[in-house]
Amino acid sequence: MRNHHWRICLIVGLLVSLGLWMQPANANKSSDPNRLIEPSMGFEFAQLDQWIPSIFAENGPQTNSQVAQRSIGFVHRTTPSLLAIVSSFANPKALSSSGWIKRYDYRRTNAAYQIETIEWQKRSVQLISEHQLSRQAHGTPDHLRLIIAINQQIMVFEYIGYSINRAEFLAWLEQITLIPAQKFQASPLSNDVKEAFAQANQPLAVSIQNCCGVSDPEFNPFPCNSSVGNGNCTWWVRYRRTGNNIANLSNCTGNADTWDECAASSYPQLLSDTPSVKSAVVWTNINHVAFLEQVNSPTSITMSQMNWYSPCPQSTITQGITNKKFIRHPDAIQPEPAKRWHLSYNLSSGNAELSFNYGLKSDKAVIGDWNGDGIDTPGVVRGNTWYLSNTYGEPHTISFEFGDPNDIPVVGDWNGDGKDTPGLVRGTTWYISNNLNGGWAERSFGFGEAGDKPVVGDWNGDGKDSPGVVRGITWYLSNNLNGGWADISLGFGELGDTFIVGDWDGDGDDTPGVVRGNMWYLSNNLNGGWANLSFMYGDPGNYPIVGNWGDSDRNSEIGVIP
Repeated sequence: MRNHHWRICLIVGLLVSLGLWMQPANANKSSDPNRLIEPSMGFEFAQLDQWIPSIFAENGPQTNSQVAQRSIGFVHRTTPSLLAIVSSFANPKALSSSGWIKRYDYRRTNAAYQIETIEWQKRSVQLISEHQLSRQAHGTPDHLRLIIAINQQIMVFEYIGYSINRAEFLAWLEQITLIPAQKFQASPLSNDVKEAFAQANQPLAVSIQNCCGVSDPEFNPFPCNSSVGNGNCTWWVRYRRTGNNIANLSNCTGNADTWDECAASSYPQLLSDTPSVKSAVVWTNINHVAFLEQVNSPTSITMSQMNWYSPCPQSTITQGITNKKFIRHPDAIQPEPAKRWHLSYNLSSGNAELSFNYGLKSDKAVIGDWNGDGIDTPGVVRGNTWYLSNTYGEPHTISFEFGDPNDIPVVGDWNGDGKDTPGLVRGTTWYISNNLNGGWAERSFGFGEAGDKPVVGDWNGDGKDSPGVVRGITWYLSNNLNGGWADISLGFGELGDTFIVGDWDGDGDDTPGVVRGNMWYLSNNLNGGWANLSFMYGDPGNYPIVGNWGDSDRNSEIGVIP
């Protein structure tokens, strides 16, 4: 998983991660075999006896036959670890060199850098010194750049190596002469470049890298390491993240365990704790990355990878999301946020004692004692599928299909066995089930009118839940599952309130409550009138929930979902 053979990788990463490709050339020829003249880029270089041309690249042509960039990379003949790159960029907005730095942000994660203004060839230029602070034993190279703006063109001169010297870099720059550049477009290269590459036995093209039998036409900046027989995790993720530069994480060219820090610095809008398809998955406890192929559930993902205790080719693995960060693909669908639950053990103002994620934001929340242990736990309904948990948080314990997507889900202990089971309201018809298997309802009846808001509770303390509805501010409650007329009616609350039910005093029967903004008003009787208890909890707009969260008392407790 280490990023070895960094020299070629860095050149490719710098020159082709922006979509560059190789192109042969023709044009002028100088008489000095050690001098390279390139009018299309606007420079002369006088040290071909010391430097070997290694890569030529350009991205374009763009509209009107213009190109955005041309670059030539050189490897030092006696110090192969030292690289030099000359690049010429179109600058249609005539940015200054400092303006170019601000717009294109040359910072890299895990690096200490310094930007200074110096004079070079009677021009004010920006010199950037960057020192990598890799966590790896071998480290990554340092970087020096000089950036100069010339009319509608930006020139960038770079030095890359492990022990680069500022004075040597400035001395190298003295061997370069700026010359009037041709119009920055897809004009032919000079014969100097063509011949220099030919003499160096370097073709004006980049061969497509093959890794474990997989060919990457996008010019992968990472080494395959196929010589050790197990591929490279970084190569594989870069291969799978096809598309634009952000998708390819062009700034993140270090070892796998630096990608999360790199994304936090360069692409913070893409770094997430929530999995989504096409994400680069970064382990936070080991040096590994993988490509997210499928989200099975909020806590289960399937990934493809290389170099995971297996030989070539790639392998597939399904795991949870613990110890992982996700760098989203910008073209992928934004994952839906999780539903956040905040529970309180008290019927008073204050902070939540327990918070957790369960389900998705658009799910319908339900609460019930699904296993009869006396503790209410969360559930959600997504479409017509119920996902119920016997703990506070993912994953779900039980799932089944019951009802239709537009039904209103309700929950109750309909038969008094100590376990809550599902029900649903469709129009004025209630459908009740006494199991968690899904399928058909075991009982149905009519109660209420269209537009009523359903509520469920044990109104008489017999250990069985039965239906109720609220119409306006009038509550109509029934003590049976037969439908028909209500046994009890009362007025409580105001129009616009959210209606809730709970055993607020722990006496064994349920009574009404309402939430207005973030004020809770609770009654301990079925007579209507004024509330017996009021307090503030949550924020206006929160969805209120009621249950017994497992403390020592018998009364209902509260919670909210933002």
